[in-house]
Amino acid sequence: MPTLVGIGHGFSFPMRYFEAHGLPLNWPSFLDDFQRHWLTDEDHTYINFVRDGGAGNGAARMGVRDGGE
Repeated sequence: MPTLVGIGHGFSFPMRYFEAHGLPLNWPSFLDDFQRHWLTDEDHTYINFVRDGGAGNGAARMGVRDGGE
């Protein structure tokens, strides 16, 4: 039986993220910036390649795990 599932939520990236990286406050700009840094849409490119610096520039957009700035 066909099933359609949707998730509605109010979560977003914090405003501080946009400010820190000089991004306009709109979804298309965020997605363009994300794709430039996290090139996981290429064939055989995995998130670990980006994290390890072998693809893209994820290091320029990684957050701080302890919640600090």
